Amino acid sequence: MKTVAVAFDVQPEWRAQIEGSLAGLARAVFLGDPVFLAALGEAEVLLVRGWRHDLPAETVAGMRRLRLVQCLLAGVDHLPWAEIPSGVVVCHNAGAQSDVVAEHAFALLLAAVRRVVEHDAAMRRGGFPQDERGRRLRGATLGILGYGHIGREVARLGRAFGMRVVAVNRSGRGDASVDEIHDAGDLEPVAAASDFLVCCLPLTKATRGLVGRGVLGAMKPDAVLVNVSRGKVVDEDALYEHLKAHPRFSAALDVWWRYPKAEGERPFTRPFHELPNVVMTPHVAYGVPGDIERVIAHAVRNVQRHLRGEPLENVADPADYR
Repeated sequence: MKTVAVAFDVQPEWRAQIEGSLAGLARAVFLGDPVFLAALGEAEVLLVRGWRHDLPAETVAGMRRLRLVQCLLAGVDHLPWAEIPSGVVVCHNAGAQSDVVAEHAFALLLAAVRRVVEHDAAMRRGGFPQDERGRRLRGATLGILGYGHIGREVARLGRAFGMRVVAVNRSGRGDASVDEIHDAGDLEPVAAASDFLVCCLPLTKATRGLVGRGVLGAMKPDAVLVNVSRGKVVDEDALYEHLKAHPRFSAALDVWWRYPKAEGERPFTRPFHELPNVVMTPHVAYGVPGDIERVIAHAVRNVQRHLRGEPLENVADPADYR
């Protein structure tokens, strides 16, 4: 029987879920099991969440039978692509949490547009600033960078708010949820037309720093940039300088350029916390109680497809990362 190596810490109920889903198709070995490291040489599938904190260096080098790396996350930019042999397929888990991430994108957008954080802070200080009001979403233009699973959910919510929706993706092909779809060559014109711009792009060689001075400079003076993708898709210095120079412009951010390893460290090098036109959350868009079971089920369904010889979903292109 084939072997699936589960390379992250699991709760007992997650273990039972994975074993039940693979019953009759493969045996599962789990990180922390006495046989785990020895079984890696037999494993055909590696189910991962992170990597470096879970697996020894050069793990893949000894996995002669490895054919699939299935990640629990929607992004795979953190994987050690240089160590993964070219014959091994890598799949991300896009779609597992697209609804909750899109909901958080709108939470950030509404907080920025309706000045929720600012008004809350003013009232805690004893103020009651009724003259400082927010803006309307209905009739505004919502721009979406990256029209994958999350982008489509953002578009659907935007249409529900009565917004005009324009999107950018690599193919220039969309669906009924968008009023206009453009390819990457129209990035700056779409940014210029958008009242609110939501970034849903994966972090790849092509998208790193893509939202920089050119895109930001094209945006309206009172636009709002929302980022729920990866921090490094946005140029940190360019965004900070743009926010300082354009106080009516706002950023609402859930993802960051670095992640704190100790209490008190900040996820940025520029002092975004000193700016009044920034709304911040600590990369929590994906997290709602009980959602990990749904995420695992979504990833394991792809593992089942592999074991049955069926076409895989969410196959990552190594050229985007190597």
